[in-house]
Amino acid sequence: MGLVVPVVTMLVAKERLNKIVSHMPQVRREVTGQTNKRAAVAKAKLAAHRYQGHAKIESYVALVDGYIVLSDEAGYKAAAAIEYGRRGEVRSKPVFDDAGRIVGRRVVHIGPTKGVGALAAAAAGGRV
Repeated sequence: MGLVVPVVTMLVAKERLNKIVSHMPQVRREVTGQTNKRAAVAKAKLAAHRYQGHAKIESYVALVDGYIVLSDEAGYKAAAAIEYGRRGEVRSKPVFDDAGRIVGRRVVHIGPTKGVGALAAAAAGGRV
């Protein structure tokens, strides 16, 4: 037959290789560049649809990853509704008299909204 030689699949463990590659300067530059590029897409998409409020796009690069966040901390804390939209609903609100007593109820219709999709656009690199 022939000589059988064992084949070594990896000289470096997969986890160690990931750590080596993710910390390389050229990889760090690309992560920073992609994060900035995609954050600009998200900011433009949010700005085009902003009606009112304090929602904003924040981005930062951590040790190995870049993050893009839709933040509405200063507003209604409705980041999920801004990104994905919401269903319409009907709410019943109390009506008060001058003494502060409830004298009735009024119905408030809140229409549905379509989501902005700023983060989806950023994730797709601006192709949404």
